[in-house]
Amino acid sequence: MRGLLSLLFTLLGYIASASAQIAISGTICTKEGGEAVADVNVMLQNSNRTLLYGYAITDANGRYSLSYSGDATTLEVVITGFNIKSTSKAIEAKSQRVDFEVEYSALEIREVVVNAESVTRQSDTLTYNVATFINVTDRSIGDVLRKMPGLSVGEAGDIKYNGIAISKLYIEGMDMLGGKYGVATNNIEAKDIARVELYENHEHIKALRGISMPKAAAINLRLKETSKGTWNGTAQLGGGYSPWMWNGELSAMYFGKRFQTISIYKTNNTGDDVSREFMSHYGGFGGVSSMLGVRYPTAPNITLSRYLDNNIHAATLNAIAKLNDNLELSLNVGYIHDLQQADGASQTTYYLPDTEPLVIAENTKVSHLIDRCDITLNLHSNTEKHYMEERLSFGGIWSRDYGTVDSSGERVSQHVKLPKISINNNFNNIRRWDRLVLNFNSDINYDTQPAQLEVHPMLYGDIVGGGEEYPNAIQTLYGQRLVANN
Repeated sequence: MRGLLSLLFTLLGYIASASAQIAISGTICTKEGGEAVADVNVMLQNSNRTLLYGYAITDANGRYSLSYSGDATTLEVVITGFNIKSTSKAIEAKSQRVDFEVEYSALEIREVVVNAESVTRQSDTLTYNVATFINVTDRSIGDVLRKMPGLSVGEAGDIKYNGIAISKLYIEGMDMLGGKYGVATNNIEAKDIARVELYENHEHIKALRGISMPKAAAINLRLKETSKGTWNGTAQLGGGYSPWMWNGELSAMYFGKRFQTISIYKTNNTGDDVSREFMSHYGGFGGVSSMLGVRYPTAPNITLSRYLDNNIHAATLNAIAKLNDNLELSLNVGYIHDLQQADGASQTTYYLPDTEPLVIAENTKVSHLIDRCDITLNLHSNTEKHYMEERLSFGGIWSRDYGTVDSSGERVSQHVKLPKISINNNFNNIRRWDRLVLNFNSDINYDTQPAQLEVHPMLYGDIVGGGEEYPNAIQTLYGQRLVANN
């Protein structure tokens, strides 16, 4: 009898509990149109929304159902979703239907910062993330390259990796500038570059890959998407008085998938020798060396910009176009007009036995004026089986030096003319069959340089038979050279 009563009281407890549980259900639809909204989060919480009593997700018809068996008198039904505006309703703690009309709204999430790795490696390619090296003081990509591990950049824009000069500098995989890549290093803005790719032991001729063992690396500049296919130009001008000083620069650039161009004009008289970044860093035959020249003051052992007295105008035009997937045509044109002046004074003392020391004081002044023009046209094709390059170059240099040397009240004037013309043609053709390679190369270079030195007055006239009939001394030297490697 006692066991039967205990069972009866237990059943009455379960019935009372079931009768105390409340059920909340409803549908969620859009405010405009009344369409059912699926996959919406429905939460049942206390009135101040600090406790969670129940949770449900709407089905394909926008329906949900919740249950509650606590002793709270009021409840809060909260609606949230990925693309809807959050809303809620306060209700009494009893079984009922609660429907919602919601509005679509973008979900705002807190800002997050993703820290990318500074340098990553994949096989023999290093990728430098420019964003991790750049700061507000960096103007050109060369400023950023100087901070990257293993890389060093000279004032002329030349780049070395682990102490060895690079063999190529590409911009989006295209070699527009050749050896004159200092134009890119010192003038492409750092903010336009997304990453720098460095190819170790790079062989740019595809037909020789796997056969040759190059030691030099190459660099490829990858631009940001916002910098591709758009023209980018800059203009800078500075002035001062000492007496009148200036520094100016104009640039225009375009980098597309099949066409790229960089044009630069720079001028200054503040001691900045910008001609260095327009020179080739790949070397070559070199010029005809002249045995004639004026006397220059000894250069001080300090930075060039601290003592250079110049007046320079330098311009370059560079362009490359993809004629098809494998054939490219590039053009490089440069012109430099540079006037450099130097003043120097020296005093030499000779101590002789049994006599007074001999003191020789000299004041030297020199004006060096040079006009340089160079044009290069390059057509090349580069595939896994065939490489072809035809490069034709023309260079002209017109150099004039004027100098005076004052010593013991006497003045000697010097005047040198050093014009030079050079023409170079290089043709390279490579065919590959598996491990067999046939390479034909022809490199022909011709240059000529007549030189003339005039000195006034005639020195040592009593020795060479000068005198009044020959007040000046004139030397003429004509040099020319033809070099052919086939």
